[in-house]
Amino acid sequence: MSTEAAEPLLAPATGNPPQTPAGAARSLALYVTGEPELANSTLARYVETVREGFASGSYSEDDWNAALGLEPANPLGTFLLRVLEDRASDNDVVLEASKRLETVLKERHGAAGRGLHEYTSDVEDALPEPVVKTLRRLATVRNNVVHGDAAGDGSGSGLDGIHQKARYVLQAGRSYDWLVKAGNESENSGKSEVFTRNGDGKMSYKLKAVLVMIFGLALGATYMATGAILFVVIGFALVYGGIYYYQHGEYNEQMKKKVAAKTHNNDVQPVIINRRRSTP
Repeated sequence: MSTEAAEPLLAPATGNPPQTPAGAARSLALYVTGEPELANSTLARYVETVREGFASGSYSEDDWNAALGLEPANPLGTFLLRVLEDRASDNDVVLEASKRLETVLKERHGAAGRGLHEYTSDVEDALPEPVVKTLRRLATVRNNVVHGDAAGDGSGSGLDGIHQKARYVLQAGRSYDWLVKAGNESENSGKSEVFTRNGDGKMSYKLKAVLVMIFGLALGATYMATGAILFVVIGFALVYGGIYYYQHGEYNEQMKKKVAAKTHNNDVQPVIINRRRSTP
């Protein structure tokens, strides 16, 4: 899943904002993903241009999300506009972002716990390492903002003005998209797991188990009437084996999925949160 904007970003103007909402959005996206210096008043004019596009219908929230490289339904895209207008405190930023991530971890991945660190720990074996590292970093910054320098390493809140707050929200948004997509794929696989094939084209372990049990029952019933004890024993042994595989085969399938996820997923791109920008 690509997390980059669909088209090249344009360098923001230092004077008047672009005349079109699309131009303003591309400039804002460059500000968030890069490190240009822009005054807060200039940022506000860019955001105002984008919001005017929303109001007139010439530009949509989906278009804005696309400029940021986010999925259309991502709720953190519009929240990022508030951040760029300097209408969101550090606490607002980390609490909103972590709340969205905790919700998707709970609802799409079955995670349990208190706080983003615990939710991540509960399902980290099923997530790619880059995603886990990103969630850990976001959770640490969140805790530092809410509770102060809890780590005791002098890192402080980890956020440095509008630019760093916007980058934090964007990274959370990219993580949110990945978690939603992975959760959807897992849900779709689970719905068809028993009586269809897996997404990789192989027969599901539950279907295999059911077929073994049916064959064992048929074999046992057929030879029970003729007194062929050996075939009856084989038949019921197959039934027992099918039941055991049905109950315990999931572990093997989960391990395969974990290995595949860690091997093939590097979709969430890191955004450095704690680095402070030097002022000219």
